[in-house]
Amino acid sequence: MPTDYEATRQQIRDLAASHGVAMTAEPTTREGDDQWNKEAGHYACAFTAESAKPRTVTYSVGPGILAGWADENKRLPIFATLRGQIPDDWAMALRGNKSLYHTAIREQIYKIARDKFRPDIADVLSSLVSDASGTDQPFTDWCADYGYSDDSRKAEAMYRECQETMFWLRAAFREDMEKLQDMSGRL
Repeated sequence: MPTDYEATRQQIRDLAASHGVAMTAEPTTREGDDQWNKEAGHYACAFTAESAKPRTVTYSVGPGILAGWADENKRLPIFATLRGQIPDDWAMALRGNKSLYHTAIREQIYKIARDKFRPDIADVLSSLVSDASGTDQPFTDWCADYGYSDDSRKAEAMYRECQETMFWLRAAFREDMEKLQDMSGRL
């Protein structure tokens, strides 16, 4: 029997299908050199809908999600999968430094997971609904609610992008937008 979480995800998938909303996702890169950006999975999610223009968004999942997915799907038994994927001379050099060796293995795990994992339409739509929430208020109020300066061009660009997302969601889901928001709020 599916959990409430899984049942809600399925309801979102069904709602999307009933509105002709479909998504494809391909790995992409994201600027930034911090560790999270290197290990996280970034996906270009291209949406099509019967009643809205095509839209592509970048969706990111953290390293914990990728590692959890790998364990859950038994697709990456860590050492067995990586045996043979790290060049022998590199592996031998790294074995002298366990910290470097484990970092190299972890990076390989994330690389494999990023290539095989694909985000689910329910999760991406739920994230878009969350991103777009609050855009019905003026920019200054939005900034106050989300902790941004109302004197920031970056904040204004984010606000505009969130508004565009809301416009797209409303066009795609029309009269069922509230239903999508309610379901997304349960995830």
